[in-house]
Amino acid sequence: MNTLLKGLMVALMMVTHIVSADDSSSQFVKFSNTTVKMPMPGMMMTAAFVGIENTGTMPLVLIGVKTDFANMSELHGMLMNDGVMQMRKANDGWVIAPGAILILAPGGKHVMLMGLNNALFDQQHVEMQFNFEGKGWVSTTATVKAM
Repeated sequence: MNTLLKGLMVALMMVTHIVSADDSSSQFVKFSNTTVKMPMPGMMMTAAFVGIENTGTMPLVLIGVKTDFANMSELHGMLMNDGVMQMRKANDGWVIAPGAILILAPGGKHVMLMGLNNALFDQQHVEMQFNFEGKGWVSTTATVKAM
């Protein structure tokens, strides 16, 4: 019985760690499914994706992102220009209405991570920080995933 109890406790701690590594929140924002795409071999850039929910009562403006494993981190969006899809830096950031969720996903809005200074491994947990106008930086943990 003691072994079964220990096993259940270890399993509970693992589930708690997985949830906390994937979702985090502050007083005004909640992150979900924070993922960094594992870069292709030899590539020094990749992308990150996340759902960002505004849990507050006022609009939020996401204006920046940073990590300690990339020399440059930028918010990027996709734009159709003369029939060609182009990636552009989101210089003004994005507004998230109260109760709304901003989705950063492949093929759309995303975080571009350039000049990677560490090797990334599948299922590794890394820290990312997002900057909200007037609120400052909020940290969350992302999981590196082969996609």
